[in-house]
Amino acid sequence: MRLKKFLNELKVMEKTLIAFAVDNRKFKDLQSQIENLLKEYNINYKILTDNPHISVAQIVGKHPKDEIIRAMHKINLVKFKPKELIKIYGSYTKKDYITIGYRANQVYQELFNKMREQFIVKLFPDGMKPHISLFSLVPNVLSNEIFQEIVKKIGKSLPIIKPKDIVLFNKMHNVEFSRRVK
Repeated sequence: MRLKKFLNELKVMEKTLIAFAVDNRKFKDLQSQIENLLKEYNINYKILTDNPHISVAQIVGKHPKDEIIRAMHKINLVKFKPKELIKIYGSYTKKDYITIGYRANQVYQELFNKMREQFIVKLFPDGMKPHISLFSLVPNVLSNEIFQEIVKKIGKSLPIIKPKDIVLFNKMHNVEFSRRVK
């Protein structure tokens, strides 16, 4: 057991992501409403149900796992209030995403800045956008007009999120470490 713990601490991680894990039961109804509308418009999509999360920081480069975990232990609970349903282009994955956009409150900004002080983190072109991805789509299939129709039909019934866990994803997007936040 000690040897396994020691080897785990020596492990160097590359392309990691620190995120708040989200319970997808909060937005299951919303997802089914959007799914019905995408079917109505005959748009191919993939529902994202594995490991729903709100990203804190995508860490660039190689870092010891124990160093990242120590930084994660300093993270406290953040409450996220919804802003709007948005369409985001993922430059890394080359896909469009339908997401719930959340307000980047002061606590979230400070948390992101702390991670930037410790690690090199990947930035979005227009700053940090806390969001939960619901669907992935082939780029440019969902026009802005159709997306605006979906937004009108869905309305503003977006869920407030209070994540219970902070997780560390490896480069294969599997959970490497998880802990409860206070």
